Amino acid sequence: MAIYSAVPPPPELGGPPTNGQIGHQHNQQPPLTPAAQTSVAVDIETWTLSALQSLSVSPVARGTGTPLAIPIDEGTAKKPSVTIQDPRAKSTAITPPPRPPSRRDSLRRREALLKGKEGSRQRRRWENDRLLHVPNAQPPEPKDYEPRPTHPVVHVPYQVAAAWDLRVRAEVEAKKAAAARRKQMQTRTMGDAHVAGRVPRELFQRAKKTPAVKTWVRSLEEPVRRYLVELEVADEASSEDTEDEEIVFVGRKGATRDGWKKARREGKNEEGLVLDDLGDDDESGAFKRWITHSISDYYGLQSYSVLVGNPKRKVVYVGVKAMKTGRAPAKPRPEIGLQSGREVPIRLRILPSPQELPSAAEPGAVSNADYDLARPIASSPGAGLRQGLASYGDAHFSLFLRKAFIKALGYGEDALARPVVGIANTASGLNPCHAGIAPQLLDAARRGVHLAGGLAVDFPTVSLHESFASPTSMFLRNLMSMDTEEMIRAQPVDAVILIGGCDKTTPAQLMGAISANKPAIHLVTGPMMPGSHRGVRIGACTDCRSNWAKYRAGTIDIEEIAALNEELAPTAGTCGVMGTASTMACLLAALGVMPLKGATPPAVSAARLRVAEDTGARAVALARSQLRPQTVLTRESFLNAITVLQAVGGSTNAVVHLMAIANRHPALAGEITLQTVDDVGRRTPLLVDLKPSGDGYMTDFHNSGGVPALLHALRPLLHLDAMTVTGQTLGEALDAIPASQYQWQFASGSSSGPCIHTLDDPLYPASSLVVLRGNLAPGGAVMKASASKDRRLLRHRGPAVVFAGLADLAARVDDPDLDVSADGVLVLRGIGPLGRDSPGMPEAGLIPIPRKLAARGVTDMLRISDGRMSGTAGGTIVLHVSPEAADPQSPFGVLRDGDVVAVDAEERVLRVELSDEEIGRRVSERRERVGRGEAEAEGAGAGSWVARNTMRGYRGLYMRSVNQAELGADFDFLTARGPASS
Repeated sequence: MAIYSAVPPPPELGGPPTNGQIGHQHNQQPPLTPAAQTSVAVDIETWTLSALQSLSVSPVARGTGTPLAIPIDEGTAKKPSVTIQDPRAKSTAITPPPRPPSRRDSLRRREALLKGKEGSRQRRRWENDRLLHVPNAQPPEPKDYEPRPTHPVVHVPYQVAAAWDLRVRAEVEAKKAAAARRKQMQTRTMGDAHVAGRVPRELFQRAKKTPAVKTWVRSLEEPVRRYLVELEVADEASSEDTEDEEIVFVGRKGATRDGWKKARREGKNEEGLVLDDLGDDDESGAFKRWITHSISDYYGLQSYSVLVGNPKRKVVYVGVKAMKTGRAPAKPRPEIGLQSGREVPIRLRILPSPQELPSAAEPGAVSNADYDLARPIASSPGAGLRQGLASYGDAHFSLFLRKAFIKALGYGEDALARPVVGIANTASGLNPCHAGIAPQLLDAARRGVHLAGGLAVDFPTVSLHESFASPTSMFLRNLMSMDTEEMIRAQPVDAVILIGGCDKTTPAQLMGAISANKPAIHLVTGPMMPGSHRGVRIGACTDCRSNWAKYRAGTIDIEEIAALNEELAPTAGTCGVMGTASTMACLLAALGVMPLKGATPPAVSAARLRVAEDTGARAVALARSQLRPQTVLTRESFLNAITVLQAVGGSTNAVVHLMAIANRHPALAGEITLQTVDDVGRRTPLLVDLKPSGDGYMTDFHNSGGVPALLHALRPLLHLDAMTVTGQTLGEALDAIPASQYQWQFASGSSSGPCIHTLDDPLYPASSLVVLRGNLAPGGAVMKASASKDRRLLRHRGPAVVFAGLADLAARVDDPDLDVSADGVLVLRGIGPLGRDSPGMPEAGLIPIPRKLAARGVTDMLRISDGRMSGTAGGTIVLHVSPEAADPQSPFGVLRDGDVVAVDAEERVLRVELSDEEIGRRVSERRERVGRGEAEAEGAGAGSWVARNTMRGYRGLYMRSVNQAELGADFDFLTARGPASS
């Protein structure tokens, strides 16, 4: 609140003038004007408030203002107006000379008040009013003698003091709020390693195998960050003490006892931060100084290298002001760097400092530099709208057209100068998993982008749902990855947010993002909430399949299955169990392409919206750092993801997707194989108790801490130095989320037991997913051993009952005359990537138990196919047999009824009890028949192998280009090594 000098009120408002007021009244009386003579009655308090609102008032009253005519009520005798000097006018009151603020003003004033020598604001005002004989002077209250902080001295007319108080108070509050926002942003910049570590992160990527360089960067960055914190704290304290200028005390020598001259001298001694432990003046020292200058530039600090001491040595001053004479010394550039233990030239891209980022333009301003023909257009990644210009043969014209058209959407130059963050929008009315994208997730992600200083622009891509795609969503996964890749590559975006959720959506987006290699971050839609049926929790889609099996067996009737249908998917979102969608969400976090807390919040929760906002802010950081997927993803990242896959008992579909994702990476193609999955599985137990391997739902997993809690439990098995999209290593990201937050959930004693087990108390000892090989699957096959309903079947042999495709299965599986027993092995072939009746590896691997066996209580049998199975399904099922039956050289394609098939999950064996000669003879005969175009006796579907060369459209492209499941069922020309990789 301001302090006001005692300017006497006009005689028209203050009653008869006293002798001391006559001269003052004479000086202020203005000549009457016609406007004043005809003024109407106006309430003076209302008018004063409105007049003050039209003024641009500053707490410091300086300059010369213009007189203000205030209409007076008609009751005032023959004096319709009076002139009051503008509050901003230069005051005629005698005040002490201004002095610089002192941080000890409040302390000294407190001491003076306690001694009774100086007064408060109200006491000072009252004493001045008494000296001037003001009739309406207000005496001070006891609280006015209490110590108060310093406040400004502002001279205003007494009539507008109350209104002035309100105005100044509002301005002070606004300044404090702005200072708080600045502090919050600064704290966030220094606290979040994904922002603060931009310069070091780039260096880590260039020299990640050199521990010395990492140590240098960390040791040099830390003092700079501490210095920045100290500056912020000092500025905050200074703004709190001096925001409202100084106070003038009443009392003898009150204006000269505050030590402000000493404070000014002390302020001059603050030179800033000095870094002198940078080595001798050799190449190593120059390299360290250069890193220090880079860090200082990023944090917006000035830094200089100067020679000091005797003998001379170079030190770095950080935060000092520019020198008064001469030019600042040139910052050294490194001549050598260390990488992989040897000296090689190194070029490090230094990111722009906050001062170099585009500033807000005035409304309506035009960036004429973009149209300067003498200035080349920097069409490079990270250049916003200036990158990826349309090919017109004239870059300036291309940019001119682009800006003209996008301004039709209402964007100004300020918006167009910001980093552009694209949002891949996969919302669709035929995709309930993505029902929460528009508008909730989109709005939250946009909000995060805009609050972080970016420009969010969404664009549509293909949207896939497993139940609404024919013949199967896997058939369209590669198409979606091509769509995502080309949209990312073609659009002028500096970074992209990939919003997805349903099974094939997230892997397709990551495959496309790796190939496009622009900064990308994932945002999943989140799992649905569980429903309830007769007091029992149910949820899609494990309970869909188990209850349908009961309905087929006659255990429940048609009315109950219809009632169940109403509650299996009660909200929007992905399946609420550890199906493919939830598995991929957890793997994205483990891979480092999504924040750790982003996998498990439910789709309909506020936590999901907060994740979306945070993702938007992190996308802006990515746009500025240009941290790309091929940099984030390493072999260690995939090993961490496979560890999580085994620990959650994830979907077998994730194995196919991980192979496809890894083969898109130029440095990892062929490095991550099925054997890698099996090797990691042998040392990784099952820890998460979720369906189909356990009993819980994704909401239980989220409430138990989600992925961060699981990673804390798995910490000894993880590669903690793997990079993440946040700019932190996985270990640093886990350290930022203390394990103490989740210790409670690992404790035993609850009625249902813990959702996340520890390594000492696993739910399943090891290898929830196993890779089988043998003469029936030379390329490998996958089985989710943890989802077996009858563990005896994990080591089993029995006669094969072979179904040649989906049509044959539908026609014969419930035939009462089918020759099958509970010890038999159900085999379904012709549903691989190429397939017999249709391509795309349909999720038909969960072969239904023949009705006559289900009626006798059989709930599980050994089943084998070259297709896929939903991640929500359970049973003893072997999947992804490679090569598939449609390949003329596949041993699986020549399997016949009655052949004895043996499976041993512990030994990783899948074989048919036939000699190699017999298998070779059958394969040769089949190849000859296929070559002659004859119908196949086995009906394995090799006809599609021949017909693929004459098919048109996307189906023909798919049939001619798709590779086998062991390689990810991707198109050979999309992999990092091209067709040769398949």
